[in-house]
Amino acid sequence: MAKVAQTLSRAGIIQITQGARGGYRLLKDPSRLSLLQVVEAVDGEIFLNQCIMSPESCRRSPSCGVHRVWETARQRLRQTLDETDFATLAREEVCSQQQKE
Repeated sequence: MAKVAQTLSRAGIIQITQGARGGYRLLKDPSRLSLLQVVEAVDGEIFLNQCIMSPESCRRSPSCGVHRVWETARQRLRQTLDETDFATLAREEVCSQQQKE
């Protein structure tokens, strides 16, 4: 967890305070912080297939129908994650917990 926190800190997403009264503080407004920002801060840019990440790795990339499918899937995943903000996720979590009680 410490490595993930350091990565998020370097990305300007959280602030880490050391010591007995230390902890983590979110630096961005949760409604303006997307799941995509956090995922890509930790894992790097999302690629679903090697040929999308490195088109030169496959000589068929320019004409391959599957290549286009992978790229479309990648774009849709990134869009979905980008449209998902942490304020919404928190609200949904609270509602879910209240329904269980």
